[in-house]
Amino acid sequence: MGVLYLFIMESRYSFVGHGIEEYVKKKEAIADSISQSVGNFCDRHRQLTEEVTIRKPSESGWTIKEIVGHLIDSAANNHQRITRLQLVAELQFPPYENEKWLAAEKWNFLGWFEILGLFQSYNLFLVHLIRNVDPGNLNHRWFGRDRFGERIYTLEEIIVDYRTHLQEHLDQIETQLKEFRGDD
Repeated sequence: MGVLYLFIMESRYSFVGHGIEEYVKKKEAIADSISQSVGNFCDRHRQLTEEVTIRKPSESGWTIKEIVGHLIDSAANNHQRITRLQLVAELQFPPYENEKWLAAEKWNFLGWFEILGLFQSYNLFLVHLIRNVDPGNLNHRWFGRDRFGERIYTLEEIIVDYRTHLQEHLDQIETQLKEFRGDD
């Protein structure tokens, strides 16, 4: 996780205009990083109990199931963005309203193994999509609203940001688990 994660976090490196070989290296690094992080997370946390996965860290905080559910939503939304932005140069999507989605999806009532399996499978599919993005489509644009507000995002930015967003929430879960155990 270390080197790949640092590369992605420290750089908003632009693939566009840097040649196909450089692009292939960067997208492979992102795809490998996602695959490795998701695999490691699932391996480490497969045995979490239902009690732990539905425990709220605070009154307004999300449970581990809800965080992973949110990451599944993110995978689903980015699946649409990555695929559709390879078909057309510009798109608009409705905003993702995470609190409303979580309330409607009721992740805490679904089994941990089912959630973890869907999370892992969906991310492996995104890895496949990322590895097969046509470099000529990286500057295609999505006009939308996400966690940073309204703006225009290129397909390239969506791919880079997905990795960052995923890691931020995996780190959030690790912090919650430490707090639950009373670790410093």
